[in-house]
Amino acid sequence: MKTRVNKNLMGLFTSVFLIFSYNNIFMTITPVYLMKLGGNQFLVGLQSAIFLISAIGLRFFFGPLADVKGPKLTMFIGAGAFLAAGILFIFSSHVWEVFFLRFIQAIGLAAYFPGATTTVMNGAPEGMVGRYVGIYRLVTTSTLLFGPVFALGLIAAQGYEVYYLIMAVVALIGLLLILPIHNRIQPFNNNRKYRHSLTIENFKGTFVIYFTTFVFAIGYGLLFNFTILFVTAHTNISNPGQFYTLFAIGGIIASLTLGMMSDKIGRLRAMTFALFFLGIGIGGFYFIPGASSLFYLSGLFTGFGYSGGIVISVAWIGDSVSQRIRSTALSFHQNCIDLGIAFGSSTFGIVLGKFNYSPMIFACMGIGLIAYMPILLHSNRKIDRIRSNGGDFSGSNGEMDRESRL
Repeated sequence: MKTRVNKNLMGLFTSVFLIFSYNNIFMTITPVYLMKLGGNQFLVGLQSAIFLISAIGLRFFFGPLADVKGPKLTMFIGAGAFLAAGILFIFSSHVWEVFFLRFIQAIGLAAYFPGATTTVMNGAPEGMVGRYVGIYRLVTTSTLLFGPVFALGLIAAQGYEVYYLIMAVVALIGLLLILPIHNRIQPFNNNRKYRHSLTIENFKGTFVIYFTTFVFAIGYGLLFNFTILFVTAHTNISNPGQFYTLFAIGGIIASLTLGMMSDKIGRLRAMTFALFFLGIGIGGFYFIPGASSLFYLSGLFTGFGYSGGIVISVAWIGDSVSQRIRSTALSFHQNCIDLGIAFGSSTFGIVLGKFNYSPMIFACMGIGLIAYMPILLHSNRKIDRIRSNGGDFSGSNGEMDRESRL
């Protein structure tokens, strides 16, 4: 079994790298393509909203489907949706077609990634869930370093048709790599048994994890929408886009360290560590107008804190629910991320616009994150009783075995 699990994860990580590269590239290039077709800023925002809102809604279908039929099926559907969209984009020439194809890609996003995360967690050796989730996040984060640059160069040299063809091939390879993967945890294969597992008791302990994930995502929404505007308004830094490279590097470091740390010291303590770095990084923006060199340190700190927090929260969700309903739980988790980003983007868009990108707004967000640390520690110590096992929602192998016999 150990050999099979290792083969599963080697193929899966390669598939995840390709599919996540595809998704990040389209997130970057689609606004540019839409403007080329005659769109405007409103339509660019609208296509992003269609993609995000559709994915949120679709996860309520694909998460349960993965638990009933197995995550391999939903991964296959997701990769297939990405493949179909890549091919159809070759023939697109109107704005409405882009909107339709972004909906198809939302199917891919909603179906593929919860199933992939579940497969990683189910295949991780006992006591190493955090480490393997960290490797998974390392793979996904690394796509930011290469994907968009590759795509922009390809479009400049060969045009959009060749670019879309290459993206379709990437999705096809990612899909084919799914075929040898085995479902390690037997799915329900029965809707009635699955519905009986969806009780408040079986999700006990996850609600604060979901809220904490939402808090992290608010910070992400602030950073990824307003960092460049803030830095441009308050400094002479020539390329504020460097922040995202530093953010990605910090994320890679966190993926390599904080997941493993959470296996050893517990999810709760590791989560407060990540909160501290995200809070310090965002709060540090207050000093950037007078000390622009802190810009680079804030990029590393926020990337380390945010990515580490997401790694830990995924592993923590895996600890807190039965393996049989992990895909559903992880779909809820991803929706918390998307909703947090949307909330942070809209709220801080209003506040920063009203106060002319005041550094105090970033300082308040940073202080708020750090102030949340003792609240999290005192309210959730009882949840962090699972320190380094592979993820039983009750901390009892007997309970998990009972669940597996349903």
